[in-house]
Amino acid sequence: MAQLIDDLLQLSRLTRVDMVFNNVKLSDIAQSIAGDLKKLQPKRNIEFIITPGLTDRGDEKLLRIALTNLFENGWKFTGKVPAHISNSASQKKTVKGLFCP
Repeated sequence: MAQLIDDLLQLSRLTRVDMVFNNVKLSDIAQSIAGDLKKLQPKRNIEFIITPGLTDRGDEKLLRIALTNLFENGWKFTGKVPAHISNSASQKKTVKGLFCP
């Protein structure tokens, strides 16, 4: 619970500043998060599958928070079973601001 409160406080501080849009290396962020999780419990049987070279444009701090939450949820809810946590991308067409498959 304390971690959740700390994360919410950190997010509230981030949202009070203007977002800074830059090119962000999502694969590098994912590798960093995966490494941090592996250090916490090195004996866990989880394979991280991280697509190399993924980039996007956005606020790096907010994207790191989002990826961290996704990876931590995958880590937390796999328990002691062998698991795979991955990141990937797909190309979407945008028409007038709407995503189309």
